[in-house]
Amino acid sequence: MPSPATTWLPGAGELASLTRDLDWSKTPVGPMETWPHSLRITLSTLLTCRQPMFLWWGPEKVQFYNDAYRPSLGVDRHPQGLGARGRAFWTDIWDVIGPLIHRVQGGESVWFEDQRIPILRDGGFQEVFWTFSYSPVLDDDGGVGGVLVVCTETTQKVLGERRLRTFKDLAVSALDAGDEEAVGAAAAAVLARNAADVPFSALYLGGADSPFLRRVGLTGLEPCSPAAPERMGPMDPHSVWPLWEAVRTGRPVWVADVQARVPGLVAGPWPEPIRTACVLPLPEPTGEGVRGALLVGCSPRLSFGPELQDFFALLANQLGVVLARARAGAERERLLVEVERAHARVEAERTRLHNLLEAAPAVICTLRGPEHVFELANPLYLELVAGKRPLVGRPVAEALPEVVEQGFIQLLDDVYRTGRPFVGQEVRILLDRQETGRLEEVFLTFIYQARRGAGGAVEGIDVFAFEVTEQVHARRRVEAVADALRRSDERSRMVEQAAGVGTWELDLSTRRLRLDALTSELFAMPGVGDPALEDIFAVLLPEDREQVREAVESALRGERAGVFAAEYRVATLDGALRWVEGRGRAYFGADGRPERFLGTAMDISARKEVEQQARRNAEFEQQLIGIVSHDLRNPLSAILLGAQAVLRGEELSDRQLRTTLRIQTSAERAVRMIRDLLDFTQARLTGGLPVRPAPMDLHVLVRQVVDEVQVSRPERTVHVAQQGEGRGTWDADRIAQVVSNLLSNALDYSPADTPVTVTTRGEAERVVIEVRNLGATIPADVMPRLFRPMQRGVPTDGTRRSVGLGLYIVDQVVRAHGGHVDVHSDSEQGTVFTVRLPRDVKGAESGG
Repeated sequence: MPSPATTWLPGAGELASLTRDLDWSKTPVGPMETWPHSLRITLSTLLTCRQPMFLWWGPEKVQFYNDAYRPSLGVDRHPQGLGARGRAFWTDIWDVIGPLIHRVQGGESVWFEDQRIPILRDGGFQEVFWTFSYSPVLDDDGGVGGVLVVCTETTQKVLGERRLRTFKDLAVSALDAGDEEAVGAAAAAVLARNAADVPFSALYLGGADSPFLRRVGLTGLEPCSPAAPERMGPMDPHSVWPLWEAVRTGRPVWVADVQARVPGLVAGPWPEPIRTACVLPLPEPTGEGVRGALLVGCSPRLSFGPELQDFFALLANQLGVVLARARAGAERERLLVEVERAHARVEAERTRLHNLLEAAPAVICTLRGPEHVFELANPLYLELVAGKRPLVGRPVAEALPEVVEQGFIQLLDDVYRTGRPFVGQEVRILLDRQETGRLEEVFLTFIYQARRGAGGAVEGIDVFAFEVTEQVHARRRVEAVADALRRSDERSRMVEQAAGVGTWELDLSTRRLRLDALTSELFAMPGVGDPALEDIFAVLLPEDREQVREAVESALRGERAGVFAAEYRVATLDGALRWVEGRGRAYFGADGRPERFLGTAMDISARKEVEQQARRNAEFEQQLIGIVSHDLRNPLSAILLGAQAVLRGEELSDRQLRTTLRIQTSAERAVRMIRDLLDFTQARLTGGLPVRPAPMDLHVLVRQVVDEVQVSRPERTVHVAQQGEGRGTWDADRIAQVVSNLLSNALDYSPADTPVTVTTRGEAERVVIEVRNLGATIPADVMPRLFRPMQRGVPTDGTRRSVGLGLYIVDQVVRAHGGHVDVHSDSEQGTVFTVRLPRDVKGAESGG
C-alpha cells in the first residue's frame, strides 16, 4: 500500500510508481510530505498526461518526467534521470538548455520547433530534433519554483523531410546533365549539401563487364584519399571497400568495420569517427545488369536502422535511373550532333558550290527538261542576259523570247536530243535586257553540255559561257585603227607638227632618246640623232635640271602610276629661253620592271608669258589699292573729325545741319570703303585677315553697331532681337565690321519704308547673327559670286555706290573666326544673311 505521504500522487504508470517509491529525502527537494502544494499539483498533471513532459524544480533543478517522455532518454539514462540534478545530468547539452532555463526562471516562456539538440543515449551521441516549450511553474509564494518542459521528439519527421529534399535536388540537378560524368558531379553537389545523412560518398561507374570502376563523384573526402581511389580493378589488392562484390552480386554490402579499414576516418559535420558504411549497386532501370556502385558513409549520430538503410537503397535506385537517362540523352545528343554535322556538311557543300557559281567569273546557268526550264542562273548570267527579267522556273523561250528566232532554242533541242555538247566561239546574240524592244548586241563564247541522270538519260543542259563583247569590239577597233594608221601615218605626223607637239621615247637599255624633228628642235639639237638622256639634262637650266631628273626617275620607279609630267626651261642656240612642257608614261612588265618610256614635248613659252603678265597685273592692282586706300584715309579722317566738331556746336540752321550730316555720312562711307580696300589688299597678299580674339558680349556689341549705323540713317527702322547667352571670345572690331557691312548692305538694298531685322542668338557651342531685309530677291545667277570681291549690286534708291568689297570682307572675317556665312533669298521671306561663329576662337595672325 502507498504510504500516506504519497496518496495524493495519482497515476498507475511506471514513472508514477517510481516517483512514489523514490527516497526523496536524499534529494534537494526533501521528503514528499514537505513538498509545496504547487509542486504536487504540477506533478499530478505531469504524471497523468500522455504528452511528453519534463520538470526541473528548485534551485538545483531536480528532475521529474512522465511515461511519455521516458523513450527519449534511451536505455542508459533511465531511471537514474529521475530525481537527478539537471546540470549534472545534462552535461552534454547544458550549454544549449542552460541559457533557456535561466530565461524561464526570469519569468519568460520559450518555444522552439524542430530544434536540433543532440543527446547522449543508447551508448553515444545521437542527432535528435525536438519541438518544445519551457514554461515557468510558480511556487506557493508566487515565485518561479520550477521549469516545465512540454515536448515532442520530431527526429523522424525532420530526417524524412531532409532526405526527401535530397531526392528532389538530385532529380532537378540531373536534368541538365548531358552525360554520366555530369551526373556524377551533380550528385556530388547534392550529397555534399546533406552531409548529416551522408558524411562521405563516392560514385563509381563501370559495371560487371568493365575492366575497372572509375570514380565520377566524391564528397566528404579529399580527392587523393586512399579511402576513395580514382580507379579500382576487380583484383585490386589495395581495395578498401567491397565495391566489386556489390557490382557482381547486385546486392548492398554493409561495412561495419570502417575504422579497421580506414583508421581515424572522420567526415561530415560531426567530430566522431565513422563506424559504418554501405556499398550499394547502381541497377539499370531495366533490371538487367549493374552500372556501378555507390559508397556512402553512415552518420555516427544516426541509428543504423531500417529508415537509414531504405534511404540509401532509394538513393542508389534514383542514381541508376538518372544515369540511364543521362546516357540515353547523351546518345540522343550524339545522334543529333551526327545528323547536324551531316546536314552541315551537305549545306556546306551546297553553299560552296553555290558560292563558286556566284563568284565564278563566268556566265553560268542550268536548264531542266526538254522545255529548257531555268533551274539556276548566277549573277553574271542575270546581269548579262536577263536584265531585270525573272528567269528561274521559266522556259528559255518564255523568259527570253528574243533568242527564239536567233536559233538558240534549236541548238538546245539538238544537245538535249543527242547528248552531244555544242561549243560556240564569239557568237553574236541580240538581247532585250530592258524589255523596251531595243536589242543590245552581245558576243559570247559558250558551251552547252548535256546533264545526265542516274539512268544515263539526259535530264537537262548546263550552260557555261564567257562574255567576249569587249574583246571583239577591241579587236575590231584595233584592226580599224591599224588600218587607219597605215593609211594616214604621214597625215598624223603633219597634224602633230601643226599642233606643236613633238614625241620622244627612251631606250631603257641604252638610256638614249629617239626624238622626232620637232622635239629635236625644242631641245636645240637638230640633226643630233639619238642623244643620251644626260645630254638632254645638260641643255636644261640648272635650277630646273634636278626636278626634271627626279620626275623621270620617279616615273621609272612606278610612282604615280608611272606618269611623267614636268615644265622646264631650255636655252636655245641663240641664247634665248624656251619653256617646254614634257609629259609621258612608263609601261611595266609582269615582273614590275619598266619596259617602255615614251611621251610628248610642247613649247609653252607663250602661255608662260601670259601667266607671268597676269601675276604682274594682279600684284600691281593690289599694291595700288593699298597705297590709294592708305593715302586717302588721313584727309578723310580730318574731314570726319571736322564734321563731328561742327555738329557739336550750337545754333546750326536746318540747312547747315543737313549739309554737315551729309558731309559726315559721305566721309564715313568713304572711310568704310577705304577700310574694305585695305582689308582686301591684306587678304589677297597674306591669304587672310588677322583676328585678335578677346572675351566679349555679342549682344552688347551688335546693339552698339546698330545704334551707330542708325545715327547716319535715322530715317530707317532697324529691329534688334537677342536670345540666349551672348558671351564668347572673338575679335570685337572685326565682328563689328561684319555687322556694320551686313546692316549697311541690307539698308542699301531694301525699300526705305521696310524694316531691317538684326537677330543674335546664343546656342550651346556657337552664336548666330542674322540680318534680314525685305528687298528684291537676289537673282540666282548672282548667288555663286556674291562673296567675291568687286561685286556690286544696284541700290534701291540709286544714290549709294560701293567698291563691291563689303560681303567679301564679311566672308574673310567669318572664315578667320572659324565660322561660315550663308545667304537665303526669296520673295516671301526676303533676304537673310546668316553668320555662324564658334563660341570660343583662338588667336591667329590670319584666317581664311
